Amino acid sequence: PDPVTTAPAGGVSTAVATATVTGEVVFSECVSVTQGHYDAIKHLTVMRHPTLSSRFVTAAYDGVIVATDSKSHTTVWRATLKNVPLTCFDLHYSGRLLAVGSKDCSVIFYMVAVETNPGSRSDELSEVYRIKVASDKITAIRFSPDCEILVAASGDRAIYILKLNKEEKSFELFGKLSGHMTPVTALDWSEGKNEGSFVLRSFSSNGQLKYWNCEKKEEWADVSQLRNFHWATNSCPLTYQLSGVWSKAVVTAADQSYSKDLAVTVDSTGLARLYRLPVTQAKAEYRQFQQHTGKIEHTVFVCNSEYVITTADRDSCIIQWKVISE
Repeated sequence: PDPVTTAPAGGVSTAVATATVTGEVVFSECVSVTQGHYDAIKHLTVMRHPTLSSRFVTAAYDGVIVATDSKSHTTVWRATLKNVPLTCFDLHYSGRLLAVGSKDCSVIFYMVAVETNPGSRSDELSEVYRIKVASDKITAIRFSPDCEILVAASGDRAIYILKLNKEEKSFELFGKLSGHMTPVTALDWSEGKNEGSFVLRSFSSNGQLKYWNCEKKEEWADVSQLRNFHWATNSCPLTYQLSGVWSKAVVTAADQSYSKDLAVTVDSTGLARLYRLPVTQAKAEYRQFQQHTGKIEHTVFVCNSEYVITTADRDSCIIQWKVISE
């Protein structure tokens, strides 16, 4: 008999499995292919190491964290964080260290075990360190390109700087950045350094964009010199290169391709749009797509920009799009 793919009805679970049909209504050898979330998806990121570039990771309020391979459409590993009110997370460049922001104002670090049986369910996340840094929930978190600094934004409108203590092999609170009028929702680092420091870019819920020198713990005075900077990540939806998209809709998230020639934006109406960079004019052309039932929270390019991933809060869906060159 030919194997068939099936999914449970009702939308409560987003798992997909394969089974062998042995009769009209009899299935055997049911094997899980992908395992999704039972609750609202709160964060999405990609693995940045070149050997892991086809993988992306999602996390939800249900405490489930899932690493998925975009090429094979299979679950690489899956773990559940018990009693951790997760709000956001980021992965170390190696893919082995996970930093989780929580609703209780803490940042928690976990070691990710190297998977020996890809696709299997695993709880092999070992907590190695936690630190309470803020007075409100953590809203965004990001490792620096060299992974020696971790920044965590909070609902108290501040950004907290944690630096790696190489001797203790832990992150310690180094400083605090203040200046936003509303909570920060996105953080990006520059690819290179300026004045001996990577540049941090932050975006808040009221559309305010700021640039920071984390070594000096201060805001950049002259941002004009950063206009043509290259960025290691591009999650801030309001930048010079994306200024034109704001005439179309309220953008909730954005990302740029690895080659820096394409941008994807998503909005509160469930629309995803693909642009050619830069998008500095209000009438810039775009391709528009819609599959989610409501507000899209996150989007990323993955697998050397071969695919785009989008996640929505209300429908708990993860949608993978293929980028087709014309």
